[in-house]
Amino acid sequence: MGARAAAAAMVAAGLVTAGTALLSVNLFAAPSGAAVVLGRLLLGMAVRWAVLIGGLVVMLGPLRLPPLPIIAGLVTAYAAQVWISRDFKG
Repeated sequence: MGARAAAAAMVAAGLVTAGTALLSVNLFAAPSGAAVVLGRLLLGMAVRWAVLIGGLVVMLGPLRLPPLPIIAGLVTAYAAQVWISRDFKG
């Protein structure tokens, strides 16, 4: 179970990373007005959650990966995201 658990955690963390990357690519595409940026933000968040939920369905359904390492990978990826962004002054 060690390799399957490690793969589950890695894929879950990769889903968070991919979803966030798609959000940022969509959000920071080009300078625009406030309404356009708000629309991009909402669309990016929808894409982010679609990637995450779709990946979870595939991991838990056809791949039958263990759920606890999936949760651990998600929590770790989001905790790292919060840790990095808490002191960001960009």
